[in-house]
Amino acid sequence: MSFPILSLISLPFPSQPDNMVDAKVYFKPAFLLTVTPAHFALYSDLSHTCTTIKRDSGAISTADTQGPLPRGLECFGTLGIAKLHSSKYLLLITEASFVGNLKDSEVFRVNKCSYFPYKGTPTGLDKQYLDMYDEVISTKSLYFSYTYDLTHTVQRMSEFSAQVKTQHLVLRAEYRFFWNFAFAEELIAAKALDVVVPVISGFVRIEEANFSGNELDFALISRRDHRRAGVRFQTRGLDGSGNSANFAETEQLLFVHSGGSFVTCSFVQIRGSIPLRWQQKPNLKWEPEGVVVGNAQVNMEAAEKHFTEIVSCYGDVFLINLIDKKKTQEKMGSALKSQIDTLKNPRVRLTWFDFHHECRAMHWENISKLVREVNSFLDSYSFYQSTMDAKATWGQETVNQRQNGVFRTNCMDCLDRTNVVQSVLARNLLHRQLHSLGLAGKPTGEAFQPLPAGLEACFRLFWADNADIISVLYAGTGALKVDFTRTGKRTKKGALDDGKKSLQRYIINNFYDGTRKNAIDAFLGKITPENKVQPSPFRHFAMAKMLITAVICMFLVHIAGRATGESWLAYLLGVVLGAVMLQKILTVNGRSLIDRPVLDT
Repeated sequence: MSFPILSLISLPFPSQPDNMVDAKVYFKPAFLLTVTPAHFALYSDLSHTCTTIKRDSGAISTADTQGPLPRGLECFGTLGIAKLHSSKYLLLITEASFVGNLKDSEVFRVNKCSYFPYKGTPTGLDKQYLDMYDEVISTKSLYFSYTYDLTHTVQRMSEFSAQVKTQHLVLRAEYRFFWNFAFAEELIAAKALDVVVPVISGFVRIEEANFSGNELDFALISRRDHRRAGVRFQTRGLDGSGNSANFAETEQLLFVHSGGSFVTCSFVQIRGSIPLRWQQKPNLKWEPEGVVVGNAQVNMEAAEKHFTEIVSCYGDVFLINLIDKKKTQEKMGSALKSQIDTLKNPRVRLTWFDFHHECRAMHWENISKLVREVNSFLDSYSFYQSTMDAKATWGQETVNQRQNGVFRTNCMDCLDRTNVVQSVLARNLLHRQLHSLGLAGKPTGEAFQPLPAGLEACFRLFWADNADIISVLYAGTGALKVDFTRTGKRTKKGALDDGKKSLQRYIINNFYDGTRKNAIDAFLGKITPENKVQPSPFRHFAMAKMLITAVICMFLVHIAGRATGESWLAYLLGVVLGAVMLQKILTVNGRSLIDRPVLDT
């Protein structure tokens, strides 16, 4: 028997959208593992070292290697070590796909990991945790490079001192975006740095783009902050340390090969949940009410911490708030405006652009109003540009200019409206970069000025795919409004697709998101068997509770209808009254019927 409603559900922990290219692996893995009853030995073809882990004591040591490597399992490095209920486990990346080159540095995507117990075989609670790790890995949103620091923007890399530049890739990785840091801690402490692969979560696409005889590489990298990672309604706003839910740094990169030189251009934007301490817990309502939590002082302290870090990392910050000026969104927007006014930080400014109102009836050209408002800041914040010899390596560049401010964009979810606006700003900045390099004429200032033909299609594809994967990771489906990003037009078919995705989100957010958040928290080391946390192994428990409740209620409705009399009118009245009762029961008990995570943040 098939259930039509279940066909609307994506995977409980959805993988990448269908339009994401799954490139074949065509390169030789850089590591090799040998296993004996006494130890693991992990050989690095990059550093010519061997890291040995004793399986009884867990002792870790590293030594140089000479001569040919022994036979063993080829792999791409290690995420780290997990300490579970009955054993420790070595976590190895065993399958990966080539994404592209950033200059002479290859970038890969993690496709599969394998887990090697120090003793025994995975059973019971251990297996449950390993399955949760696999759920995160199955999204195919984890990326790494052996020689390029994906955790940093090119501007941050250029700002390292000479001493830091010589440090190992692992030691200089940016903690916010180092998603396997919890797994890697033990290896880092043992100075077994050569086998650790810093992994980011998000999106990476790289492609060659040629126009007018110019050879370019275009790239888009989104890095998700792991400190307040979670899922849509379960994780909102700031925590007490000022960390934001769904915070992502998106860097648009342009590499130009010109004679013997290599020019790099970068533009960075950030997104993050409304910077207040607020909640919007799922309760079976289509749109749960957003509520600011804590008093004004608690909110101010969290906001100060948040903006202090942003200013320290990026310079001046311009908040673009895209939520509605009505209902619960209006309350959240007013609270944000009041907080920014009270904060009185001269380096933090805010504009409130009601996206749905301004672009109603598919008048998306009205985004031009926002572009005109922020245009002077696009100029003053500028972008990063550097030049190096084509044969030089990262760290040997000459910096021509730096980006000194950042746009922080949010809507309620920081997904659909946010990605549209970020792509518009990125388009305008890309025109400025091309003009500065003499590759295109002076920008017109139009919001949707077409890029050169060889770059336009690439730009649309990258930003649309970026929207989809960031949305999948947070909300459970691909992005809404993505037809506009892909084609430049808002269509009725796109609106219908958005309706389907909205229904999918409702089901996932209410009946699967607790399980999805448990997987994320397990991967990040926030829940472990050590702290006696045991998530429910029954994935469909919340959906089962809901269906059982509905069946019982509908049966009672039927009985009530029969009891009201023989006429069809009396029966219909009983059914209507029973349905109203059912709706009331579900509303009042909504929080007890949804899939709730172990850590309620």
